[in-house]
Amino acid sequence: MLPCWIGSIQQGNTLLVNYVGGTVCAVPILEDGSLGPAGCVVDHGKGTGTHLSGRQADAHPHMFTTSPDGKFTFVVDLGTNSVVGYTLTVHDRVACSRTLTKYTEFALHESAGPRHMAFSPTAPFAYILNEMDNTLVPVGCESRALSPLPAARACAAALSHLCCCCCRCLIVTQADSVARATLLPYRQCRRGHVQLARCPS
Repeated sequence: MLPCWIGSIQQGNTLLVNYVGGTVCAVPILEDGSLGPAGCVVDHGKGTGTHLSGRQADAHPHMFTTSPDGKFTFVVDLGTNSVVGYTLTVHDRVACSRTLTKYTEFALHESAGPRHMAFSPTAPFAYILNEMDNTLVPVGCESRALSPLPAARACAAALSHLCCCCCRCLIVTQADSVARATLLPYRQCRRGHVQLARCPS
């Protein structure tokens, strides 16, 4: 396993996303602040993407984010070319016992290679950043699940990271090398669509 993303989720738990190995682990946070043993490990299995590079031959979960209400967790997987939704159940009578239950999976367009995802803080939309074809895709996120937006178009750029910093703005990192990166501001338009606010200088 090679964890590439870690963060807290509901009920005092941590989620580890392992890019190499293709697994997602739920780990309890103990009373002294240390981490307990993995209470649940979910294997995303083989990749289903078709990118010519071969990087989608295996599952590669890259990051996760929680829904705005904190009840659901979405794992972004480059290899399966999808975003997987989970719920977490804590079994109080069994020490460190947890269950991650998959309840939805949203497939991206062919060879997208999803890398990051962020929710709008004020509207029922989310944005998925794709590494393999360098696109930013807006989606709907009502009723726990993700759904395509009518007439939504992917925005093209060399992208690496994404965050929603306010109600109408997304910040995307455009990286053309390890040492150089540019911040691209995108404006959230009507119905969740996005538009580059200005061209980088």
